[in-house]
Amino acid sequence: MIYTETTLYKAWESYNKTITHRFYTYGHSIILLILFEFLMWVAASPNVLAYNGTDLWFKLSRFLPGGTLFVSLAIIGMWAWRLREDWFGIKTRKQLKNDASLKKKNPKFIPKPKPKYRPNWHYFGFQVVEGFAYSALILMLLPPITYALMWIITSDIDVPSPLDANDVFQGFHTNFFQNAGLAFGAGFYEELIFRGYLFAGLSWLAGKVSYLKKLKAQSVKVDVVKFSLPKYNPKDRGFLLAITVGTMIYALSHYLIPFGDAWSWYSFVYRFFFGLIMYFIFVNRGFSIAAWAHAFYDFWYFVLN
Repeated sequence: MIYTETTLYKAWESYNKTITHRFYTYGHSIILLILFEFLMWVAASPNVLAYNGTDLWFKLSRFLPGGTLFVSLAIIGMWAWRLREDWFGIKTRKQLKNDASLKKKNPKFIPKPKPKYRPNWHYFGFQVVEGFAYSALILMLLPPITYALMWIITSDIDVPSPLDANDVFQGFHTNFFQNAGLAFGAGFYEELIFRGYLFAGLSWLAGKVSYLKKLKAQSVKVDVVKFSLPKYNPKDRGFLLAITVGTMIYALSHYLIPFGDAWSWYSFVYRFFFGLIMYFIFVNRGFSIAAWAHAFYDFWYFVLN
C-alpha cells in the first residue's frame, strides 16, 4: 500500500488542513486567556509585588490598574464575536459589503447564506497534546544543547539557577496557581507579541528595503497577524534579518532594567534558541499549538524550579 493512501496519513492530512480554520485559533486563545486571568485572580496575594519566573510584560502589568485583565477581556470579546460569526453562519462586514456590491451590479443576484461552521472537537484536544509534546522535547533537549554550544565557545560557563534569576525581586515567591496562570498567559501573549506581530512587522519592513527584497522568501499566513511571515529561505536577506533581529529582541527583552533578569550569556543563548524553536513551531504548526507548547514549557519550568 502506498504511504499516501494509508488511513493514518489521510487522518494526519485532514487534521493539518482542518486546524488552519480560525475557529481553532480563536477558541484556544480564549481558553488560554480565561485560564490565565482566572488563576491570577484566584491566586492573587497582597504579599507578592512581582512574580518570579515571569517576563517583563507581566512584571510591568502588575503596576497597571487591573493588570492585563482589560486587554484580555478585549481580545476575548473580539475573538468570541468571530467564533459567533462562524458558529451561527453570520457574514462579516466585508462579506456583506461584497454581497451589496454584487447586488448593485446585478439586481437579480441572490447572496448565498454563510454555512455554519462545526469544528472537530477532537482536534482541539490533539492540538493541546501536540503542544505538550513539543514542550517536553524542548525541556529535555534545549538545556544540554545550549550547554554543549557554550562549552565549545568557552570553558567558563555560568549557568544561572534559576534561569530567570532576578536580583530586584528575590524574596518574593509564587504559588502553584500563580505559576500555572503565568504559564498560560505567557503562552498566549508572548507568542502573539514576539512570534506574531514582531516578526510580521520586521518582515514588512524588510520588504520595503530594496537590498533586502532581492530574493523572495516563501511565506505562510498566520491568522493572528495581518502580514505574511517568512518561512524557509536562509538565502533571503529579509528572512535572515527578521528571524535574527526578532529573536534577539525576544531574548534581550528579558533583561530590561530594573525588572529584567540577571544577565548571563548562557541564559541569553538559551532564550535565543528557544525563540527560534517557537518561531518555527508558530509558522509550521500554527499559533494555537505554539501557544500551548510555550504554556506547557513555562509551566514545567516553574514547577521544576
